[in-house]
Amino acid sequence: MTERFIAAFDALKASGLSDPETWRPIYRDGLKEAFQEGQLDAAAELAVFAAGCLEAQGYYDDALAELDYSLSQTKGAADVTANLLGTMAALRAIRGERLAFDTIAAATALRPMLSSLNATYEVDIHAALVECVFLRPGSVEAARAAADQAQAAGSPRYARGLDIWAVPAMVAFGQRRRAVPWVNSLAAHAEAEGSSFRAADAAALEFGLRSVDELAALDPAPFERARRNNMAAWRAQVTALHNAVRLADAEAAAGAVARLEDLSQRLNPGHADGLAALGEAARVGAEDVVEHLEPPAEATLVNLSAVLAAMEVVATRGVQEQAVLWARWAADHLPAHVRTSIEWPASRDRVQALLLVRIGNERVGAAMMERATRWARSAGYPLEAALCEVQLSELLALGPTATPERRWSSMRRGARAVLRAAGILPDPYALATTAALAWGRAAEAEPKLSPREVEVLGLLAEGLTYKQVAARLGIEWRTVQVHARRVYEKLGVSGKMRAARRASELGII
Repeated sequence: MTERFIAAFDALKASGLSDPETWRPIYRDGLKEAFQEGQLDAAAELAVFAAGCLEAQGYYDDALAELDYSLSQTKGAADVTANLLGTMAALRAIRGERLAFDTIAAATALRPMLSSLNATYEVDIHAALVECVFLRPGSVEAARAAADQAQAAGSPRYARGLDIWAVPAMVAFGQRRRAVPWVNSLAAHAEAEGSSFRAADAAALEFGLRSVDELAALDPAPFERARRNNMAAWRAQVTALHNAVRLADAEAAAGAVARLEDLSQRLNPGHADGLAALGEAARVGAEDVVEHLEPPAEATLVNLSAVLAAMEVVATRGVQEQAVLWARWAADHLPAHVRTSIEWPASRDRVQALLLVRIGNERVGAAMMERATRWARSAGYPLEAALCEVQLSELLALGPTATPERRWSSMRRGARAVLRAAGILPDPYALATTAALAWGRAAEAEPKLSPREVEVLGLLAEGLTYKQVAARLGIEWRTVQVHARRVYEKLGVSGKMRAARRASELGII
């Protein structure tokens, strides 16, 4: 390893993740010399570290560019190429880009040509990380296998790096109890190694796990000791926001959002994509209607907390068009095996049930709320179970099927007592349910538009032509024309602008 390379690496490590211009010149010189001397492993290590620094400073595109440049210089070196591709795939996955799958496939294709065990472990670790981030079935098992291999071969840093994604994936899949020993192990290793960075990871995960039982305040100390670990701080602040929302503490919620906005400037942009939803959730007690809260292209481990928060906001404060949009998105894009989030421990079934009730599908919504209640009880989420029971009791009391009063009244009393003991006011959640029922029934009483008709009308109201709407929805423009005519007939109007005004009056869009 050359002196210039050592100087470059030291400059990176000592930079404190400051402005790239403070270390980029030395880094470039060191990288160039490493390539000239044929020290490809050293050059790749430097490029990967630089990409991590750039991503942590908010320079996502620059991080990819550094990796891309290094890849152009390492053709024929399978071990180095696989590591660079794996790192690039991880960055793309966290951003929510499906291109991550193509990138990791290219790295995996090199596996038979890898000459070192470490290179093999790196590929497997990166592949498991991508699977975890995209919430794929079997990803936790793949992560466990990859981490065990790395640990057995004396490469624990690979295993620890994967744990911080495997644990949230476990919890998302409803395996909270299984995740607890993983977090305990991560904390023990961090203490034994004296790693404040990994200690912050463990503290963030522990805080999320603990919040299913108690809405405790966040201890900032572990994150102050590891200021470079912005992702751990982000996870902890999302959980702090969740707890503040549940406690109806508007000031604490606003403070958490402000800290998240600041952290988003120093993280992969995949984190910032959920800020709008988290900001709406933080507006405790707000009564204004939410009109523009778009679902992501795909659910990931990074945006899952924001997705759950958004679904609950839209179910109770969204216009009909938004509720239809999110209900359809949840059915099509949120994997059935996803149950909750470690940072936002709300039941996916509960918030999806509210959406269904909101769009007038009371029977299916009530059945899903029953399922949410059973899951929360069996999975060890006492506070979420109580929230489910408060909302289920309202659906049973006011819903379309006759339910003996002794059942829902007893359920209501018990659940309310649990929530009050935890400092949670039950009335807002009961009122949110009755509001969703009222909105759904109002929509049922008015001319009924299908979800596709609502989508078409919403896009036409934005000023799009039939052909533009067709391109957006992936259908023929004549089909759009047919939908539009049906909308006009049902609303008793002619023309898209009159239809849009009438739909707005009815709360459809």
